Amino acid sequence: MRGRPSSGEFFDIRLGLCPTESTALSAALDSNYGHYTPVEVVHSHSREVSGPPRSWLDWPLDEPFAYTEGNLLFEIRWDSGTGFQPMIRGPGDYTARAYVWDDTSSSAASRDAMRNRLRITFHDPVDVELSAIPCAGIALPSGAPVALQAVWRSRGELPADFIAWLALADPRDSVVFRDSLQVTGLAAGQDTALDLGLFACNATGTWSMRCSTRCTADMNTLNDTATARFEVHRSWSTGWAEMTPMPPGPTPAPVGQGGWLVYVTGESDAFGGQVYAAKGNKTDELYRYHVYGDSWKGITGMPYTSHSLWYKKPPRKGSVGCSDGEDFIYVTQGNNTLGFYRLAMDGDSWETLTDVPEGTYRKKVKGGTDMAYVVVDDTGYVYLLKGYKTEFYRYNTALGTWETLTEAPIGERPKWDKGSWLLAESQEAEYLWAHKAKYHELYQYFIDGDSWGPEMPGMPFIGHSGRRKKSKDGGSAAFYDGAIYALKGGNTQEWWRYTVEDSVWTELETMPSYGSSGRKKRVKYGGDVASYGNGAFFALKGNKTLEFWRYICPTLYAAGVTRDAGRGILSGVGRQASGALVRLSPNPLTGRFVTAQYGLPQAGPFSVRVFDIAGRELLCTTLAAGHPASSVLLDCRTLAAGVYLVRLDCPGRTAAAKLVVNR
Repeated sequence: MRGRPSSGEFFDIRLGLCPTESTALSAALDSNYGHYTPVEVVHSHSREVSGPPRSWLDWPLDEPFAYTEGNLLFEIRWDSGTGFQPMIRGPGDYTARAYVWDDTSSSAASRDAMRNRLRITFHDPVDVELSAIPCAGIALPSGAPVALQAVWRSRGELPADFIAWLALADPRDSVVFRDSLQVTGLAAGQDTALDLGLFACNATGTWSMRCSTRCTADMNTLNDTATARFEVHRSWSTGWAEMTPMPPGPTPAPVGQGGWLVYVTGESDAFGGQVYAAKGNKTDELYRYHVYGDSWKGITGMPYTSHSLWYKKPPRKGSVGCSDGEDFIYVTQGNNTLGFYRLAMDGDSWETLTDVPEGTYRKKVKGGTDMAYVVVDDTGYVYLLKGYKTEFYRYNTALGTWETLTEAPIGERPKWDKGSWLLAESQEAEYLWAHKAKYHELYQYFIDGDSWGPEMPGMPFIGHSGRRKKSKDGGSAAFYDGAIYALKGGNTQEWWRYTVEDSVWTELETMPSYGSSGRKKRVKYGGDVASYGNGAFFALKGNKTLEFWRYICPTLYAAGVTRDAGRGILSGVGRQASGALVRLSPNPLTGRFVTAQYGLPQAGPFSVRVFDIAGRELLCTTLAAGHPASSVLLDCRTLAAGVYLVRLDCPGRTAAAKLVVNR
C-alpha cells in the first residue's frame, strides 16, 4: 500500500493537524519562528497552515514527502518513548507529539515539542470498503436460515471492479459455505448489497460470517475484510415453558414482595439480550439471566444500607424496576421508603438518586407502584405511578429532578393498590397505559398534555375458570405488536391480551400451576412479566418460589427453511419481510441499512412498506415468493431522522415494527 512504509517517500497522503494548547509549546520554539504564533503555524517546505486550536487543518502534500531525520516534519512518539517510531501505520486518528522547525534550524527536537492530534488518510483512485455485514449480532432459532449478505462501498475516486468473497463457519469453526461474486463498475461514493442466498443454520452456538475483497487496483487493504458473529439457539416451542429457576442465593429467600423483572436489549449482550431479576422479599439479591444460555449470574444488589435515611429497609413491596434499554435500570426501594436508585449495566455499579417525592399525601412507596421509561424531546424520563393513592410523577434523568404530574384518575376509589401497573408501548410512546388493581380500571395518560383519558375496558374479572377473580399482587403487563399482555396475579394463573385497535381482552393459555418448586403455585406477590419482543415474554411467578417462565405466542417461529439458490446484487430498496413477526436491527438506525428478521405463516408472496408518522408511504417493495423465516436487508439511506413504521403484508396476516432513525 502506498504510504505504509515508516521511512522513504510518501504518495497520495493527506495530513490533518489539530492544534491543542499554546502552553504545550516550549518557549524556545518562538525564537525559531520569529513573529509566527507556533500553535497556529506549521512550516512545510515554506508552506504555512493556520487555523483555530482543536480544529482539523487539511494539509495536502502534492509532491512526494521525504521522511528523513534531516528534514523532519512529524515524528510519532508513542507514550513517552524515545527514538523514531513508524510514522504511519494506516489511516486513522493518532495521538501524536509533533515537532516543527525550519530546514536551517539546529535546535534539538526535544525543545520544539507541541502536542497535537494527527489525522492520516490515503487518497487512492480506487478504494473498496467492506462496510457492513447485516447478520452481525442477530440471534436465530435452530433450523432458521441466515441471509448471506454483505455491503461494499466504493470510497475511491474511480469506479471499482472487484470480487466479493463470503464464507460461513459453524460453531466448530468449520467452513460450511464459501462463494463469491464479481462486481463491475461500482461508482465512486456508491455502495451495493450482495446477496448469496440463504443458509439453514442447525448447530447451536456462535457462527461466523467472514467477508473479503479482491481488487488489484485497491491500495488500501485495511478495510477489505470483516467478520460478523451471530448466535443460533435451540428452537423455542410456543406456549409456556419453564426456564432455569432463579438461583437460591445466599439467604436463601424465594421471590416475594418487591420482586421485579426487566428485559434489556443493550449492546453489552448482542446475542439475545439479558433479563435482570430482583427477588425482593427483604433481600438485595439481583441476578442477570442470559436468554440463549438459559443461565443466571448474581450481580451487586441495591446499596440501600448506604442511604442516610432508609438503610434499615431492604427492598420489599413497592420495589420495581424499569430500564432505558441500554445503559441504566432505575429502581425504587419500596418497603415504606422513598429510596430511588440507578444501576449502570456496563459495570454493574449503583448510584443513589434523589428520593421519590413524599407528596401531598405524605405517603411513602409501599405497593401499587410501577414505572415506565419514555424519551421526550431527547430527554429520558422515568414515569412513576407511586401507588396506594393517586400520586403520579416523572424523573428527569438529565437533571436528576422529580416533576409532579396530574394525579391518576380516582375512579371507583382513589386507591391504586398492589398489582396496579404502568406501561409504555415504546420509549418513543406518546401515551402510557395504567391499570388499577382490584377495580380493573384501564386508562391512557397523554404525555404531551399531562392529561388522563376516560376509563377504558379493564381486564375481565371472569376467565376460563368461570370464577370471579380480581387482579392483585403479581399483576403486571408488557407490550408487543399493538397489544398489552398481562398477568392477573392475585393467586391466579390467568394470562390476558388486550388488543389496542379494537379494545378487546382475550384470555390466553394460563401459566402452569406446577413447576420446579414441586408445589401448586399460582402468580402472586413478586410476579412480573417482561417482553423480549417477537412475541416472546419472560415471567416470574413469585409467590415464594424461584420459578421463571417463558411464553411464546403461536406461529412465531417457522421451521424447515433451506438455503435459497438465488444470488445476486441487491439494488435500490432492500428486501424485508415478516408475517407473524418482524424484528429490526439495528434499531435505532444510524447507518444506511437495517436488517429485518421475519417469520411468515408459510412461504408465499409478501410486500414491505415504510410509512412516516403522518401515514405517508415512503418505501415499498414486493416479493413474489418468500421463505417462512429469514432475514433481509432494507436500504434506508433516503430516510431522514425520525420515527417510521415498517409494515409487512402477506395473505391473511399483517405485522409491523417501529423503526427509529438517528442521523
